[in-house]
Amino acid sequence: MTTKTASEGEVRGRVLVVEPDASAADELFELGVHLAARRQHALLALVRDAMELAVAGALPFVYEVDRCTGSLRPFDSAAAARAIARLARDCERRLAELAAARRVRAAVARVSGGLTDAALAARSADDLLLLGTAGGPARRRVG
Repeated sequence: MTTKTASEGEVRGRVLVVEPDASAADELFELGVHLAARRQHALLALVRDAMELAVAGALPFVYEVDRCTGSLRPFDSAAAARAIARLARDCERRLAELAAARRVRAAVARVSGGLTDAALAARSADDLLLLGTAGGPARRRVG
């Protein structure tokens, strides 16, 4: 791959950030943007597109359990789809803000299926790959 020097505004390689849990992506995004800025790379974040969960929730035998009463109620797949789309938009916005602050070119790709397989397929020899873990950091409880 032929590139111009960093002073001419071109980037060399990419930082690929693979995050299975978009709600816990901030720390990995910050690290990815920091590394991309230092290496003068672009950043590509691969996040899991969980829209198939909302589609599966529309099946007639899928119910959710009320936390308080334990009663069954039909799963609201439209609300789940809206929440998943909102989470993806928030993820893109957070990455754009972080990247703009460090003047890094960044993009988000939503992946259905295996994130690791998609990252390995997209990777080139000049790329740096950061893999997140499902579940995110442990949450502390007050009290």
